[in-house]
Amino acid sequence: MKIWMEELVNKFLNDPKYSDFKLDRKAKKSKVFNPKTAHLNENGSKFSSKDYINRMKVQNDECEICRTRLPKLVIDHDHTSGLVRGLLCSGCNSGLGFFRDSLFTVVQAAKYLRRYKIYKINA
Repeated sequence: MKIWMEELVNKFLNDPKYSDFKLDRKAKKSKVFNPKTAHLNENGSKFSSKDYINRMKVQNDECEICRTRLPKLVIDHDHTSGLVRGLLCSGCNSGLGFFRDSLFTVVQAAKYLRRYKIYKINA
């Protein structure tokens, strides 16, 4: 495993401040989607089409996770706070949904892929 990934995994698994992410796999999802607070900027204002266009420019029309360039990206937001996290391709956004936005599960998936060497690191 790459040193940086080992450090990240060890920090996550051993740091008490991340303990709230280490939920039982069978635990029910505690997040509740509230459409009244969905798609908000950090200042609490509604994420507008102008905000979307500006974010696309900042991200260079690329998904914030996989860096795929697309003419249109989807708005990813935290389902608890409604705050916009970024713009993602639909695949990455769906992936986060399938992982239930769980950092623990994403780290476990990365370890799984590493174990079977099914990964590609873009330079």
